[in-house]
Amino acid sequence: MPKLYIIYLPGLGDHKINGQRRAIALWRIYGVTAEVFQMHWADTTILENKLACLLKRIDELTANGNKVGLVGVSAGASAA
Repeated sequence: MPKLYIIYLPGLGDHKINGQRRAIALWRIYGVTAEVFQMHWADTTILENKLACLLKRIDELTANGNKVGLVGVSAGASAA
């Protein structure tokens, strides 16, 4: 049976997201598997490469018929 996955994209402070990680872990109560995809906004990798990695992860999750949703906060919402 397909699962619902949520990929969470934090904002510019994605190097300090422990509280956000704990919050999205609670989504499992609703049958949602959530994971954090850190964009590492402060590094020098170009945005296109970061987005390619995100698309690769989405493709991996949907390969078995799973549904994937994106949730972004701040700059992460722009990426989503």
